[in-house]
Amino acid sequence: MTDEEYETETKSRINRWHGQLKDLESRSDLTGITTLKALIDTELALAETRVKARQAGHPTLTVWLPIIFPTLGAVLGAILRGIAEGKVIRAMSYRGRVGHPVHSS
Repeated sequence: MTDEEYETETKSRINRWHGQLKDLESRSDLTGITTLKALIDTELALAETRVKARQAGHPTLTVWLPIIFPTLGAVLGAILRGIAEGKVIRAMSYRGRVGHPVHSS
């Protein structure tokens, strides 16, 4: 179930419970009110668990993002600088030629 579906279902449940509560109040049904309270408490516990599970994935991103983005930025910057200076293109055109420093022994 996606978060949007869950939110929509929760809103409909809250509206239904609100109607049930008004009906139970008008009849002064304490047993029904106790049952409705138990349903709402269960729903709140499930919602809290869902939020905690969603938050549990964030520490992984918090640890790795500061490592990955600067590294990617440095590599991309080096490539772009090499392209701007023409070194990458020259290196690619010389590759494979005899006497090139990479192939000489």
